[in-house]
Amino acid sequence: MTAEQAIRMATEVPARANHIDGYCGKILPGRDADLVILRDDLSVAATYVGGTAVGHTKD
Repeated sequence: MTAEQAIRMATEVPARANHIDGYCGKILPGRDADLVILRDDLSVAATYVGGTAVGHTKD
């Protein structure tokens, strides 16, 4: 499985399965912006809810 396939399986596929793909599951204008940004080691670098930063960690 490629990284792109894994990301889709964790984002687009569940959104579609739960019938919420009209407003989440992809990063696009007008969509919800609940995001977790990960570092290369998979530790959390930042968290956003509704497009607003709610948590950042120091490097």
